[in-house]
Amino acid sequence: MGHWGLVHARDAIKPTDLDPFFLVWGFRKRAVRDAIDKKVVARFEFAGVPANRTKYSILWLVLDPQGVDVCAKDPGFAVDVIFRGKIADFVAVYLGYLPWRQVEGKEIIVEGTDRRLIKEVPTWIRLDKIVGRDFPVVKGVVRERTTGAI
Repeated sequence: MGHWGLVHARDAIKPTDLDPFFLVWGFRKRAVRDAIDKKVVARFEFAGVPANRTKYSILWLVLDPQGVDVCAKDPGFAVDVIFRGKIADFVAVYLGYLPWRQVEGKEIIVEGTDRRLIKEVPTWIRLDKIVGRDFPVVKGVVRERTTGAI
C-alpha cells in the first residue's frame, strides 16, 4: 500500500503553490510514523499567504504513531512545537530548493518547550530531506495488459 500511495498520490506542489493546507497535507504524507513515539502537535503559522487562502494561515499537524492529521481548527491538544515563517520559504524547503539547516532559526522559526521535539519534528516530516537525493522519487508503475478469453 505504501508504494501505491507514493505512485498514485504524488506531490504536485510547485514553487508558486502558496496554499498552506496543500503544503501541510504534503507534510502529512511525508511523515515517518515509525519515528513518532507519542502524540505530538505542531502548529504552523504562515506569513505571506495569498488573500484567498488566509483562513489556512494557521494549521495544526497532529503526529501520532497511529496516524497523522491536518487540522484547520485548533484540535484541542497542547501544542508541542510551533513553526513560523513565510509560506514561500516552507515551499522552497519542501521542494528542496532551500536546505532546512539554512532557514531553521532564521527565515523559519521553530519554538517549543521540549528541545528534543524541536529537533525531531522537522525530521519526522522530512524537512531536512530532499526528494530524489535523500528519499526516492517513485515513478509510476507500467502495467502489462494481458489478453485472453473471459
